[in-house]
Amino acid sequence: MADIYPKPEPSEESEPGRAREDEGTGFQPEFEPESEPQPGPERELPEPEGTAEEVPPPGFVESETAEERAAEAAAQEDEPTPQDIGPQPSPEPSPVPPPLPETEPGRGSEYRTQTIPPREEAGQGFTIPPSAPPEPLSPEDERLWAMLAHLSVLVNLVTGFLGPVVALLIYLIFKDRSKYVAFQSMQAFVFQMVWWIGGGILAAVTWTLGGLLVVILVGCLLFPLALLFTLMPLVALVYGVIGAVETNQGRDFRYWLIGDWVRDMLR
Repeated sequence: MADIYPKPEPSEESEPGRAREDEGTGFQPEFEPESEPQPGPERELPEPEGTAEEVPPPGFVESETAEERAAEAAAQEDEPTPQDIGPQPSPEPSPVPPPLPETEPGRGSEYRTQTIPPREEAGQGFTIPPSAPPEPLSPEDERLWAMLAHLSVLVNLVTGFLGPVVALLIYLIFKDRSKYVAFQSMQAFVFQMVWWIGGGILAAVTWTLGGLLVVILVGCLLFPLALLFTLMPLVALVYGVIGAVETNQGRDFRYWLIGDWVRDMLR
């Protein structure tokens, strides 16, 4: 008689018995059932290192290479930390140079260093101090140039009229360095203009008129006057040499009538 009731399935508790039955029959199960976890405190097992590679999330793009990351890490190591940065000592002020000494007026002052005063307002140029007076001549040089000014009358013997030019050049060069040379050279210039140039012109005119009027006997009266004017340049030569000798000895030489007039003019 067949059983109408189904045979109950073996429970988990009957698994060991089934296993024993299988041992007698030689049947080996495909897998062993896992044991149920025992109740107890939960513990997290440490993950083994180097067993799995980190997988970047989807959409991640590596923007830096290994070399760039290494350079960035080295730069971060080189940067000083706030603990390394301490209060820095303030720089020492540079020494201020002493002011230049002021120049004193006198001989040789143009060779000294002159200080230029600062400008008062912005936009204005530097104010240049007035130039120092030229160095005066020594007494020996004064006598020398005064003598040469009077001896310039001898130049007229060769050139005819350049003697006054030499005397005038001596006056223009040394008028600010020696009053003695200025007076003697100007005196020689005026004297030569009157006695050499003026006398020569008057002599030429009187001799010409005397020759033209000799027919009517009036020209004969002009010959003595022409002879007098002819002697004027010769007198100028002798008088100029006398003036050179006097000034070489340091004396205050003056031409007759001309010396006083020149002195008043220079004043």
